[in-house]
Amino acid sequence: MIAQKITKIVDYVKDDFKGYYLIEGTPSPDLIATIATRYLVDTLKLLKIAHIENPSIVPIVRISNGIAEHPIRIYASKEYKILVLLSDQLIDNNQMFGFSDALIEWAEKKKVKGIISLLGMAPNNTMQGIYGAGNTKNIHELLKAHGVQILENGLISGVSAELLILAKKIDACILLANPGHSTNFDCAAKLLELLGAVFKFEINTQPLEQESKKIISAIKEKMQQIYAQQQTTQGNKKEDKGMMFT
Repeated sequence: MIAQKITKIVDYVKDDFKGYYLIEGTPSPDLIATIATRYLVDTLKLLKIAHIENPSIVPIVRISNGIAEHPIRIYASKEYKILVLLSDQLIDNNQMFGFSDALIEWAEKKKVKGIISLLGMAPNNTMQGIYGAGNTKNIHELLKAHGVQILENGLISGVSAELLILAKKIDACILLANPGHSTNFDCAAKLLELLGAVFKFEINTQPLEQESKKIISAIKEKMQQIYAQQQTTQGNKKEDKGMMFT
């Protein structure tokens, strides 16, 4: 019997993170969360404290300053009491539940106070600004205190949705930026400015437009590599099946 592969979080430090908030930014098609979390990690120079191993990860890694980076990483700031999950790859639909469940379990073990997911909202001319939704009254009060409008009705999918459903002992919420007539990096900038207000850090979002172009270019290149890798893998499987029946 073959053991089923599961999501595994590998810690680099033994510390717990009592009172911290985990900012989750797994990739979505609009790349808003990816732009925001990568800029946040780079600008605040956060410390890498863990990586996540998941069955859906394609064996393509990012090289940074000559060092291979695991595709999904968690960073921390003791000064601002935040953790940031940065992912270079999409989480496969079949792995979302297991991934989210493992992340919740890890957060509870590390005594994390809350999880904040970043998302882009489908462009809507009647809903401008940043909206939020949560799983507790406490997180609603936090959002309202910083001028975030509560999303009364809507549909959320992906890792963020799973985290909202699975989080029982931890406050969880989503922040949705509506592009409207603006660009994705404008939305990322607004999310970063809001996070700065919540966690008391200053972040200059002026260079974000130029940086986001680099980030988007790098992500597209990686996505092309992953697609090519998947096509090769599927081709090999077909060849193997063909050999079995000859």
